[in-house]
Amino acid sequence: MVKPHSIGTAIVCTLTILTGITLLITASVCTSDIHFIRDGWDEIYSLSIYSIVIGGLAAILTIGFLYVVTRQFPALTILFSILILLILILAIVCIVILAVALGDLKEDSFIYIGSLTLNYANSNTSISSKNLLGTIQQSLRCCGTVEAADWAAIYSDGKSTPDTCCQAMAPGCGNYSLSLNSTIFLRGCANSLYSYIREDVIAIIFLNTILATLIAISAIFGFITERYIRRQYELM
Repeated sequence: MVKPHSIGTAIVCTLTILTGITLLITASVCTSDIHFIRDGWDEIYSLSIYSIVIGGLAAILTIGFLYVVTRQFPALTILFSILILLILILAIVCIVILAVALGDLKEDSFIYIGSLTLNYANSNTSISSKNLLGTIQQSLRCCGTVEAADWAAIYSDGKSTPDTCCQAMAPGCGNYSLSLNSTIFLRGCANSLYSYIREDVIAIIFLNTILATLIAISAIFGFITERYIRRQYELM
């Protein structure tokens, strides 16, 4: 007769494996998304990589856990239950740190873009900032910090923007472009960057939370199964 906890263990372990793989894939995509701005967001970038490891380990260890439970090895069942609980701890740490980072994300986005814009004016000493901001403006289809008009304070004519603000980028397209708003991106990059990173962070937090919950349930089933297996041995 199949025991209810055996069915429960199989179901929860399967969900844990699938969630771990989903987290691994999602975190990989997020890491790729923010790779070009990793120097300004090293904590979030590092935790994205960290989540790849968590997802991979969770899937691998849960497969091992499911195997030893199925084969009814009590000692190994306890061992794998403890190992997946360690993954639970790692996931919780990741969730907490990312939650804190999410709370500061909007302010940090404005500071980050504002700093790049300021350095843009000193292009002789900050070529990398100029290139990075250009990449952000084209990738996120945005212009300036709060709005495109922010560039009026940077350019001496008060009417131009970088060429990377243009919807159809071409050499010199940014000249006097503030007079022709229809040719440039009007939304500021701070809010665009905030929304861009926020989606990735929320996805990773959500999947880590689901994974942590499933791991906790799997471990509980593991301890229950271990006791059941030992009782069976005692009755033999």
